[in-house]
Amino acid sequence: WQSLARVADARGDGAEEVRVLRKLVDAEDANVPNEARTKALYRIAEVQLAGGDVDAGLDTLKGALEREPRYGRAGVILQAAAAQSPEHDALLALYEDVARASGDPAMVLDFLERRAARPGATLEHVREGVERADAIEAPERAESLLAQGLVIARESEGGLRDAIWVPIGLAERRQAAGDVPNAIAHMRSAAEVADGDQAFELWMKVADLASQDGGDLHLAASTYRELLGSDPGNRALWEPLAGVFAKLEDRDGLEEVVATTLDALLDPSDRNELRMFYAAFLLDVEKAQDEAVVILTNVLDEDPDHVEAAQRLADIFQSTGDDERLVDLLHRQLDRARDRQDVENIVELSLRMGKLLEGHDPSGAVDLYRGGLDWAPQSAPLLTALLAHYGEGAEPRERAELMERLLGVSTGEEGARLANALMTLYRELDDEYGVARALDLGFKAAPGDATLRAQLESYYREREEWDQLAETISYDAQHRESAEEALPRFREAAELYRENLQNPAKAAEVMRGALEKAPEDLGLLEALVADMTAAGLHSAAAEDVASALERFEEAGPERAHLLRLRARLELAVGNAAPAVTDLEEAYGIDPAGTAQDLVAGLDQLRRVAAETGDPDAERAATHRLAAVLGEAGNPEQGRDVLAEWVERDPRDGDALRQLREVDAAAERWGDVARHEARLLEVEEGEAQVRAGLGLLDACRKIEAPGEARPGLEYALHHQPESAELRGALMSLYEEVGAKRELAEMVLQDAHAAEEPEARFEQFRRAGELLIEIGEAEAALEPLAQAAAIQPEDHDLTIALADAYMGSNRLQEAVELLQEAINGFKRRRSPHLAAMQLRMARIAGISGDAETQKEWLSVALDADKNNGDVAAELAELSMELGDDDTALKALRVVTLQKTPGPMSKALAFLRQAQIAHRQGDQQKAVLWARRARLEDDSLNEAQQFLEQIGES
Repeated sequence: WQSLARVADARGDGAEEVRVLRKLVDAEDANVPNEARTKALYRIAEVQLAGGDVDAGLDTLKGALEREPRYGRAGVILQAAAAQSPEHDALLALYEDVARASGDPAMVLDFLERRAARPGATLEHVREGVERADAIEAPERAESLLAQGLVIARESEGGLRDAIWVPIGLAERRQAAGDVPNAIAHMRSAAEVADGDQAFELWMKVADLASQDGGDLHLAASTYRELLGSDPGNRALWEPLAGVFAKLEDRDGLEEVVATTLDALLDPSDRNELRMFYAAFLLDVEKAQDEAVVILTNVLDEDPDHVEAAQRLADIFQSTGDDERLVDLLHRQLDRARDRQDVENIVELSLRMGKLLEGHDPSGAVDLYRGGLDWAPQSAPLLTALLAHYGEGAEPRERAELMERLLGVSTGEEGARLANALMTLYRELDDEYGVARALDLGFKAAPGDATLRAQLESYYREREEWDQLAETISYDAQHRESAEEALPRFREAAELYRENLQNPAKAAEVMRGALEKAPEDLGLLEALVADMTAAGLHSAAAEDVASALERFEEAGPERAHLLRLRARLELAVGNAAPAVTDLEEAYGIDPAGTAQDLVAGLDQLRRVAAETGDPDAERAATHRLAAVLGEAGNPEQGRDVLAEWVERDPRDGDALRQLREVDAAAERWGDVARHEARLLEVEEGEAQVRAGLGLLDACRKIEAPGEARPGLEYALHHQPESAELRGALMSLYEEVGAKRELAEMVLQDAHAAEEPEARFEQFRRAGELLIEIGEAEAALEPLAQAAAIQPEDHDLTIALADAYMGSNRLQEAVELLQEAINGFKRRRSPHLAAMQLRMARIAGISGDAETQKEWLSVALDADKNNGDVAAELAELSMELGDDDTALKALRVVTLQKTPGPMSKALAFLRQAQIAHRQGDQQKAVLWARRARLEDDSLNEAQQFLEQIGES
């Protein structure tokens, strides 16, 4: 029975298929499984509904649900039936019951969309649909429901007033989409029917939207002004209104805001903020300095400590040369800054006033600088300004003291320059200690200055001041950027402490600094240990290592330390094996302190094994070395060890797996891909599947998915039952454009599928892929098999039409498309537009341009947002000289949110060409420039502008 039913299905004989399946359901044979009977019932209902026998199909489906509820299967059947018979109330009622029982949010949403489009729909249907669309992140569907809700609300008794959430929701969604004009329109419609506080709030939102880019500043201004009339002190109104007038450069409007608002503001800070905004407008936009002075003066009258107002006013006085008013203002501001102990402002004002007095009252400038230094004694700008008044003729001692103060806060090249000048001055004063202080301060200001450093060290050496010399050298070492330069200096300082000062504790302190610069330097560690031992911190350090080990047989830090020392000696003479034995014992006691030594020992051991031809020993040492490096916090170095090893033994699965983990963690996906490729040849079973999938993932992350293809094909060849590998390879084929191979796999899946829905989708997909690679003739067979399952599917109809067209079977394409087009009850549909587009193309192939244009026009009417249709219609209409139709289509292109076959820039250019052809030079220039602004690489736009005498 099942075989006979499949044959009937393949022939498209629905009546025969129902008859056979009825026999299966009613069979008295106890060997017929209940599962088969149940599946047959659902299939009977599907065939009946698809064939138009809706009442019988519903009865059968109800019986199937009573027998065994399969809501998912029933929902798919009813969804297709509802699309075919949208006016059938009983069908829609059962669809609702099944959708809700299934718990499938998408199915419930589909029902609600269909219900909302039917007569008698309520706003509750819309509200629930919107909530469910939002829950599954389907914003376009939610917005479509809201648009339907707008129609329902306007036709209802209460109108929009009882459904104000609908236009508000539409406004918010349009705003989120960047469609400010429509967001404004919806928000206005909501505000117009609202009352009280809600109306106020909504009009506020209208004004806010209108003030945004793409909005309507004049609308924003009028709305804010209207609202401000009822609440003139509301900051949320006057502040944005002032901003809008500023954008409009509307001085009269801004002055009106200031005049009507200032008296209503109780907080002085709010009043001054509005004044400062107005003053900035006057200065920056209107260039009206005199009026700005009045406003800024009013700010300072209300708040004498308003720093910004004072600074802007001072800038005006300075720019206009009004030194008298400037000095008076700065004096008052300086007094205020002192009163509030504002040190930063005191320094700034002292410098500014001093600069003003430099020319005619230098002594006054000096007093200002000194007064500022009383507040900020280490201010380099004030010290520099004051020092400028102590030239060659000044008292040398005072000048030197002032220079020394400045040197104490100077750095870098300036510090070095000042130190040299100060040393010269102290030498003239015969002040040896002053010279030494200048050298010391200069070196600390510029530790990288080799000349200062050499002079200071020479000074201490000549006087055998070893303590200061060692401290200077240590300071130099600490400020060296590279360890290579720093370490010799650390060692020199430590040697001074040991030999000249007999102070091993200080030597150890210096060597600890060296060790911090190069913690991996074992020589530094040994030197540090030696200095600590000399200072009495570790008496056993000087003992013979071997004899000491005999005394410390129990595990402890001393034994670990001695084991490390003996291992170093062993490694120095090439005894790697006994050295590693000692280091492994020490590592068990003190892993952190021994890791570096053990790494060196294991590295030597594996190299010896390689030289002596012992691969087992080399492999063991290599794996142990990588493990120790990882435990010691050097996983990257361990990874390099393993990587070197697998180059010699590429079938070491353990090493490859470790490398895969390390490189994946470090996101080195190119290396991960190489490891996975090698593992494919090593692994078996599920591990081989995982390697194949990992190879694809790594190649995708390096943006080279095609490199995974050979490996994935190899893995599927060895693991043909793996659905994951099969799915991954199909995904890869699609990603790299291997459409022929993908089509073959899709066809295999189609033939193997049991469920009609799955078979339909696979056959259709295979046909579409074959069309895409230009094999339209071959696409007809799978598409025909898909049509035998779901002949009414619009996407399938479009694909079949493409296949017919690609096979030059235009008449069959026309008949197919015409029948499908005639079946549409609604004149607006993307599918309808797609079919009409193909009719247009057939007309074009046939050389009938007028018919082609007519089809393109109705296609654009069916789908106003179809960029493909609009582009073709625009180009054809221009060729035919139909400028009105061309302009209509071009406007659609310019409103597209996603790129299509014609760019926005080209659409603007075409409008310019039409305008030029029509003699409208102004529009031609406007649109051409808009095209160039949209895409500055569109040379055709520039050439057009030059052609019409513009640039």
